Amino acid sequence: MLAKPTKGLSEVLDRFSDCAFTCEYKYDGERAQIHMLPAAAGSSSSGGGGGDGGAPPLGEIKIFSRNSEDNTTKYPDIAALLPRAIKPHVTSLIIDSEAVAVDQKTGNILPFQVLSTRKRKDASVDDIGVKVCVYAFDLLYLNGESYLQRPLAERREALHSAFEVLPREFEFAVASDAADVEAIQEFLQESIKGNCEGLMVKTLDTDATYEPSRRSFNWLKVKKDYL
Repeated sequence: MLAKPTKGLSEVLDRFSDCAFTCEYKYDGERAQIHMLPAAAGSSSSGGGGGDGGAPPLGEIKIFSRNSEDNTTKYPDIAALLPRAIKPHVTSLIIDSEAVAVDQKTGNILPFQVLSTRKRKDASVDDIGVKVCVYAFDLLYLNGESYLQRPLAERREALHSAFEVLPREFEFAVASDAADVEAIQEFLQESIKGNCEGLMVKTLDTDATYEPSRRSFNWLKVKKDYL
């Protein structure tokens, strides 16, 4: 799902004047749609499930770009960290996220130009110099059920219940549900100070389904470049 660009906060407030919405940091990274398939019968777990030794085995993890290109071999480090973040009750999932270059010592977000220096395929975890953090912001599928037709508020709740935060490795998109212009303006400035591009603004309950491959007015982006 893609967002419509806006010219400023007034357009956002006009568009969403009659419904609840959320603002999220718009990260300067690469879109990563992460799939975990159900585990094959008879397979053994390689760890994960939130670190619970009694957790069920986890299935294969695949990572796709915004254009549905298979980026799994570009991000073996993401595939390797996911089992530590996924909670024991999760058997299959699809999430939407942004892979962002970060300084592992400071936690600071690095520009996309740094991320773009990573090897494009067949990378080795041991040889990766540019570390990434996954910022998850949506859930499309969980434990055999599609969540596409559920509102964002419900999808976000399910997303947060499916993962443990791993600082500087796997985190949730920073979000604010404040609805007045001053609070949104302050949140926008915070996102820019945090080396983000601006904000994504999304409806929470009204017309808040996930629409694959569509650029929807229910997701608006406010970038510092537009203001």
